[in-house]
Amino acid sequence: MNRNVSIYLDAARFTAAFSVLLAHLDEGWAHGLFPFFTHLGLEAVGVFFVLSGFVIAYVTDGRENNAQVYAISRVSRLYSVVIPCLGLTILLDVVGSHFLPHYYQVSWPPISHLPKEFLKVFFSLTFLNSVWRLNIIPGSDAPFWSLSYEAPYYLIFGLFYFLKGKNRWFAGGGACLAFGPHVTALFPLWLLGVWCYRVCKSIEVSRFLARTIFFTSVTLWITSELFRWRYGIGMTTPDRSFKYDWQFYASGIPFAATVVGIWFSSFGKIKFEGFIRWLSGATFTLYLFHYPFARFLNGFIPGGTPLLARWTILLVLTVTAALAFAEITERRKNQWRTATEKISMTISRSFGIAPAGATSLVPKPANQTLGS
Repeated sequence: MNRNVSIYLDAARFTAAFSVLLAHLDEGWAHGLFPFFTHLGLEAVGVFFVLSGFVIAYVTDGRENNAQVYAISRVSRLYSVVIPCLGLTILLDVVGSHFLPHYYQVSWPPISHLPKEFLKVFFSLTFLNSVWRLNIIPGSDAPFWSLSYEAPYYLIFGLFYFLKGKNRWFAGGGACLAFGPHVTALFPLWLLGVWCYRVCKSIEVSRFLARTIFFTSVTLWITSELFRWRYGIGMTTPDRSFKYDWQFYASGIPFAATVVGIWFSSFGKIKFEGFIRWLSGATFTLYLFHYPFARFLNGFIPGGTPLLARWTILLVLTVTAALAFAEITERRKNQWRTATEKISMTISRSFGIAPAGATSLVPKPANQTLGS
């Protein structure tokens, strides 16, 4: 992959996760301090969906070219962060509910009956939280909802991609029906990322046109965000009515256009590559970890603390903790992948299924990017 595209996508990943954190800080614990950030949460998730589709198109075009390798990589990628973060969520909620029972009952999402919360956390390991009319939040981990969209997209795409003939339509269509309308409503946005990658691989665009596409998309995107903020159009909290789904597309579509523009623009080498890669390596953890940690931390900050001081404490400590926690989650994804491969091989042998060849799932150091 074009190195500048790779760096740009890594920077976009971390920026999107950081934007979700800023949105939650203003929405929940330092309300009114930086109101512009409040509406950025959904837009950031729209970027994530497009980026995820782009990454999956890229990896299936390369090393994940059979169903077994694809499945193992996706499972290990998800659980390398989901299992530790949900475990930490349980710990923080138990401790927080013990020392701050009223705070955890009245703040969102409310937590009062811990055994029920444990069941919700364990159920979330299936990623079925948003099937049809379900809307299950695992404890304090409010951002988890988007994974109950993304994991199904991995499955649906895999069925369509690896199966042949009518089977792909029966299996893929059946999966869409099983997950329900709320999940499938945003699947076209995820597929936009797939289409974006294939367009970049199959056409040629002049450098002038590519740069025009990039800067025009950025300008229109920023103008749209400022206009929406000025007139209060949209909101940050997703509901179950489809009424606000357009906001995901409002950010995802221009972001996809900027990727096409970057691909063909031939910009000079982007600086600070190593730092961007390092930050990107903690994106998934920051996204999934920040809400339960910041909520817990906010409960122990004295009520009379000035708003800017509260915001600064929450921001600095949450980001620092997430970067540290990432050292045992996604920065160890190769070890998680190896463990998942061993479990898969054990299960295959127990059922007498021959493994699909030597998968060699630990990727080479070079060209690693995108958090795939």
